Amino acid sequence: MRLTLALCLCAAAAQAQDLTSPYPLARIDALPRLTTGTPAAGRINADFARRDSAVMEAARDCLMVDPSDQTGGQTGYWDRTVQIALPGPDFLSVVISDGIWCPGAAHPSSDTEALTYDLTTGAPVDWAKLLPPDWAADPALLLDNADQPSLTSPAMAAYYLRHYDRPADDDCTAVMATEARHFQVWPDAASHSLILMPVGIAHAVVACADWLSVPLADLTALHAAPNLITALTSP
Repeated sequence: MRLTLALCLCAAAAQAQDLTSPYPLARIDALPRLTTGTPAAGRINADFARRDSAVMEAARDCLMVDPSDQTGGQTGYWDRTVQIALPGPDFLSVVISDGIWCPGAAHPSSDTEALTYDLTTGAPVDWAKLLPPDWAADPALLLDNADQPSLTSPAMAAYYLRHYDRPADDDCTAVMATEARHFQVWPDAASHSLILMPVGIAHAVVACADWLSVPLADLTALHAAPNLITALTSP
């Protein structure tokens, strides 16, 4: 297994690279690497290296199946793309999208994970200090697990449902009224907004889980942290 590493994260044009995979049915983008040489950059790079190694191991377990298994002709695949949603200067945010079909599985699966780091410390951001107070102060604001945190806030869910852009008689509108409880969030430089992505949605209705962009005007009106507003205002 060989990782292609040296990636300069110094401008919005930074791009992820492919990992060199020994599995022909895996096309897996590498996470970026910071080249500033600071302790914060080293901490982030170490986390990215751990995640790259873990996905390669998972792809091996998925695709290197016993050839005697009856898989109905399925060959399987593992695709991972990495988007740099915010390249700095205060925060780094990346969005990882996986499309997976392990031989023998009933159906393909997909997953999106957002990671946002404080470039001063190299630690994941503390969303309770960045989100609007009505969202962050809610006692139900939780980090469900350390590796893929999702936020649970009734105030955040209420905002999402108010702006859910489907007709009132659309079946998804009723579905999301009960399903939209947990979210991943990330700052997006291209849209100058904060993205809310519902997670933990039942597979049968996951197509209803539209992402929502919270514009700067709303974040400002809701008194989100000034450094988050500044990060999203920057060109």
